[in-house]
Amino acid sequence: MTISQDNDDAGSVGASVLLGKAVRLLDLSGDIYLRFSAINYFGDGLSITAAKGSGSRPVETESRNGAGGEVRVGGRFAFLPRRGFVYFEASSLAAKGIRRTWSLRSGLRYEWQ
Repeated sequence: MTISQDNDDAGSVGASVLLGKAVRLLDLSGDIYLRFSAINYFGDGLSITAAKGSGSRPVETESRNGAGGEVRVGGRFAFLPRRGFVYFEASSLAAKGIRRTWSLRSGLRYEWQ
């Protein structure tokens, strides 16, 4: 069985509110934040086709168009003066046809100025 998708012309528009606070922890300065986002998804359907042998049939999918929301909580701490940061973030997303429970991200970031 082969599954193919011609294209996915879609987009999203969002607006966020970011609440943050500067903090110090073990001689490291940084900030923590909480962000709420409202997101509206729009665009074409997925147009997926499944084929086996000489036959094929379209696969019905749920429309992803509609509104949703996202919550993020995170922070970053500088380990090099104003350039190197260690960061962490947890986020959750819910929208029509899309649901992501909490995901975690962390890493190192260097900013050129």
